[in-house]
Amino acid sequence: MCMYEIEIQGVDVKASVVDRGVLVDAHIAELRSALEKPFVNPLVTFDIKCIPNYINGAALLILCVGTRCLIVQLHCIDSFPESIKKFLSDENVCFVGMGVKNKVKKILLWPQMENCKTGVELGHLAARVLKKPKIDGSSAGLVELASEVGLHIHEEPKSASFSDWSARVFSHEQVKYAIHDACTCYMIADYLLNLL
Repeated sequence: MCMYEIEIQGVDVKASVVDRGVLVDAHIAELRSALEKPFVNPLVTFDIKCIPNYINGAALLILCVGTRCLIVQLHCIDSFPESIKKFLSDENVCFVGMGVKNKVKKILLWPQMENCKTGVELGHLAARVLKKPKIDGSSAGLVELASEVGLHIHEEPKSASFSDWSARVFSHEQVKYAIHDACTCYMIADYLLNLL
């Protein structure tokens, strides 16, 4: 397991990269605990990173709650943790992301994840909360969606965009790139939910 302190959009984020089932269980419990704090929306943002031609689709599963991120190295995990399946199946949590439909398909390629079909597209959430139907289904990226809610965010770092996600150890820049979208998505979705 590796821990990283990374700044995303001016916010200090703690990211953990894990490749062991027991460690995943502990970090999922930590994310659940973060959701139970007062004034915290029941919100988890997620992302995946893939290895080209990888048989099980998603290689990395990235989960974000507030300033905590968990990167699960699915491609090298020793035993698949039941805690991931239970967490992603929790109907009390709103899972939000970008490109959700395709990402859920890739997650479902893992046989252990067969019932995990939750997830809301960030653009759909923004359209509903802001009452701007044109956003729903548009190809707006994170920068455009942030602009719609009045937030100013920076584009994701490009230097690590062609990273080898099959590596066992990542550089600081690779981790920053891996968590960027999930963290930024969290900031936007949390802002939207606070408008309700």
